[in-house]
Amino acid sequence: MQFQPGFYLDYSIVDLSSDDGKTVDPNGRFYVYNPDTIHPEYSHHIVLIQGYNTDFFQALNAGIDYFDVLKPQIQGKANFILIYWPGYVGKIHFSQAVQHTGASAPNFSAAISYILSHSGAESPHFTFIAHSLGNGECAQSILYLKNHYNLAPVKKFIQLAPAINANAYLKDFQQVPVLAPKVTTYYSQSDMVLKNDYTLWNEAQLALSLVGTNIKNFFVKNKVVNPYYAMGYLGLYGNCPQSVQTIDANSITDVAVDHGTYLTDKKLINDVAKWVNRP
Repeated sequence: MQFQPGFYLDYSIVDLSSDDGKTVDPNGRFYVYNPDTIHPEYSHHIVLIQGYNTDFFQALNAGIDYFDVLKPQIQGKANFILIYWPGYVGKIHFSQAVQHTGASAPNFSAAISYILSHSGAESPHFTFIAHSLGNGECAQSILYLKNHYNLAPVKKFIQLAPAINANAYLKDFQQVPVLAPKVTTYYSQSDMVLKNDYTLWNEAQLALSLVGTNIKNFFVKNKVVNPYYAMGYLGLYGNCPQSVQTIDANSITDVAVDHGTYLTDKKLINDVAKWVNRP
């Protein structure tokens, strides 16, 4: 059998899900496709993590297209790895997907640890590029790697439309900018998914903890901006850690940056390459 150009997969894929692709493998296992593209002599590993409600083949196709634009701009040799986590749970089950980001962190961390232990390079390290709720997956895994493996291999964490709370670096993920010392966060006020859907979901969660309290009056009375909007909508809430660089995505490209624009707009991908390449 003779394959034609374009039939070959140039990147590796790590699948953190169970056989149905919708749940986390309960044994902390992961499955690797095309492992030969992970070269042990390369010290730099660039990892792309998809967002919420994306099935395996959507994540695969979007990741390949993204890396095809990014890879030629990366200085030096690097391995390019797609991570699939089970966030494909349906549009009305966002809470379940959020739970999966924590539940699959052991699988993700096991894969990272395995790559490190089989690396033949000096000072192997990772750049995480995450879209949407994939940022929660990455943040959970960065913490898990430190707490369970005593590893901090992520040198750069590039966040595209992060669907995590704007105050996350003041609360649940406070240690992430410490463990990943160079964080770049892209946000956009044109992102209607984060403006509407994420805010609605999060205020519903908040209502459960403020039963009997009018949420809007609560924030007006306390004279604070709602810290529970998405980080990818208005940027970070509160004092920004010094290691975090925030970027208005609309200042980079000529189109209004909606939720999916980050994965297809070449100007935005070019800008990401700049941050990947910085010392």
